[in-house]
Amino acid sequence: MAGLSAKLTLSRAAPDGRNDLRWPFVANCRSKAYPSAKADAVGDWLLDRPDPTTKIAPDIPALITALSKNDVTWLLAGSYVLALFGADIEPNDLDVVVCRDPENLKRLARCLEELDAVPFWSGDPKWDHGTPDDHAAWRPEPATIEHLDQLFVTRHGMLDIPFALVPDYDTLISQCSQREIAGHMVDICNPRSVLIALEPRQRAKDRARRAIYSDMRKRFGLPPLPE
Repeated sequence: MAGLSAKLTLSRAAPDGRNDLRWPFVANCRSKAYPSAKADAVGDWLLDRPDPTTKIAPDIPALITALSKNDVTWLLAGSYVLALFGADIEPNDLDVVVCRDPENLKRLARCLEELDAVPFWSGDPKWDHGTPDDHAAWRPEPATIEHLDQLFVTRHGMLDIPFALVPDYDTLISQCSQREIAGHMVDICNPRSVLIALEPRQRAKDRARRAIYSDMRKRFGLPPLPE
């Protein structure tokens, strides 16, 4: 890995002209989705990584097992929580809220490394940092909130680890329940908290699920969604 690390560039010009240390990248390299790459520039590890431009349905048991195996402290959030409570929703990804303790972030980084995780490249410059090549060459260091706050493509599907857009783990854990999933005891976010967090979202999938959200809000004693 020494030869690889020598090729990593740790400062990249951010859109506002500052150096963005969150996005180490390998110059002139591509994932297996981009066959014009020079494979010897980065080694076989990059060629085997997921395509950052393609969303993969989550293998939820496999993702939960990976988090548990690496002793990551986390709780389950997002649409899968609503599905567990009876909503007719097919999750596009596994949403997890992770404890922000520095040692836990290191365990999360180790888990992401094992999952060959790369940030999803959406084609929207508001969310992306560079090209698909840059995303394909992403590594989970440094193990900081800013660097790990991503929607990831992994070899077990999509894994969303939001930090900025959700309440932190310590705020949510006190209202969690537990459920066994894939042989692991998992902390489950209170569905009311999930519904409240979803209220201002106006993504296409949220608009399509509006009737489901409305039914779930009624079930859990929340006021109707604003028109």
